[in-house]
Amino acid sequence: MNVETPIEIGQLKQQLLATNPLGRTVKHKTVAMLLGLGYEIMRNPFYLAPYNSFIFGTEYLYFFHFTKMQKLFYPEQTTLLDLFRYIEWDEDKILTTIRSELGWQKDANSPSTWRFDCYLSFLKNHLLMKSIGITEKHDCLSAMVREGMITREQAMDRLEIENVIPPKAIPEALEQMGLDDAERARFLHRVGELDALNLSGGKVS
Repeated sequence: MNVETPIEIGQLKQQLLATNPLGRTVKHKTVAMLLGLGYEIMRNPFYLAPYNSFIFGTEYLYFFHFTKMQKLFYPEQTTLLDLFRYIEWDEDKILTTIRSELGWQKDANSPSTWRFDCYLSFLKNHLLMKSIGITEKHDCLSAMVREGMITREQAMDRLEIENVIPPKAIPEALEQMGLDDAERARFLHRVGELDALNLSGGKVS
């Protein structure tokens, strides 16, 4: 296994940005991603709102320059160790350890241990499934298949169970976001439009 590539850092978001009308003919992935970002901003200029710009800028710095950001905020820290560059990521061992030694447990109503306590994550996966037919779980499980940690059949079986979104997750996420009844109705209508597109997908490589 290539321990220098943590399983939980997927490529889905980068690939979605790189696959856009402006960047399809560009071979360099970073350039294609930047073009994709520009394309999305042209489609929705609200991304340039001051608050959004701050969030996007901070996320970019942490995602691509995490070590530099840590040294900026914690100047006395001279060495940053990425644990899973040195210790193989083993899902079963991690879950067994935190359950036995820390008494950790997931919500009994959640089909997966991944981000089960974040309704916004459920909302994000719900929208991804409706729009492109896959979620970040497909991305992560595909990486595990490529690394030989599980078989494709095991991944497909897990998707059938773990990609199910609890019924209360989406309404709870919309409530936490502070949407009023009209805004919720508009959101659900837009999701219905995505359903009407009848997009297929969800393949695990």
